[in-house]
Amino acid sequence: MQTAPPSWPLLWALMISMAVVGWFVANVANRAADGKIQKNGWIGIRTKATRSCDDAWLIAHQVGRSRTVFGGNILAASGVASAGLGLLVGFGDPARTIVVWAIAVSVLPLVSVVPLVMATNEGDQAARAVTHRRQASDDDNVS
Repeated sequence: MQTAPPSWPLLWALMISMAVVGWFVANVANRAADGKIQKNGWIGIRTKATRSCDDAWLIAHQVGRSRTVFGGNILAASGVASAGLGLLVGFGDPARTIVVWAIAVSVLPLVSVVPLVMATNEGDQAARAVTHRRQASDDDNVS
């Protein structure tokens, strides 16, 4: 009779954490884009341009919303997929289950990084445009 390796609870915790963090990322993206999360130093798209003013913060999150939500959903799905793969592929063989989980937990979340980086880049560009327009408007008003 085979017994579960002692690392199984850790793997389950990691997969559940991936799902929760993915949900959190998607939720933050929606709330920031709706203006419910104000400029801060902890969460959101935090670049020099997005922190320059409230308008830049909001537009950056509105522009990056869909990609950030997509990346968060990928991360959440990665946790669920990792659990499913480990159970289906490794069923009956704890060592094989751990290998499958290790690969899934290592590789699948990396896929979520792509849309998150793209969202940050697009949001930063939009925030820079707002900042430039604001500076140009201020310069015109001073003249």
